[in-house]
Amino acid sequence: MANRKLTAKQEAYKNYRIMGKGVSASYRAAYDAEGMNDNAVSKAADLLEKDPRIGPEIEAKRREATQNALVTVEDVVKGLLKETSEDIPGSTQGGRVAAWKHLGEYTGSFDANRQKLDIKGEIKLSDLSGDELDRKISELERKAGQ
Repeated sequence: MANRKLTAKQEAYKNYRIMGKGVSASYRAAYDAEGMNDNAVSKAADLLEKDPRIGPEIEAKRREATQNALVTVEDVVKGLLKETSEDIPGSTQGGRVAAWKHLGEYTGSFDANRQKLDIKGEIKLSDLSGDELDRKISELERKAGQ
């Protein structure tokens, strides 16, 4: 059975599942299920899920998509740092403020209940890594607390 080619409907079902549709929704999209009740659709879809030509490929593609979609903390911080820069195309003041807020929350340096800091100076963010940004924020907080 594992050597036979999938029918067009089986292939469609598999592709809907790989795209993220649910089991029953994929079955209904690939097959004519008009006269079938939910239980019958569920049982038919379950058989497809257990098919050795379909189930393992769905699982493999799902694992691959999950691995490709993982975003690291470093990716997020770099993206936020980039957004805080005024000189990138499409950047807005609201976007920059939101990026600063999220960076502050990430580093633990923003707390609405803390005293306001009066700090003057300029930091070129494009040259800073996440650790360097943390150090700069800590340094500015220390200076403001003196």
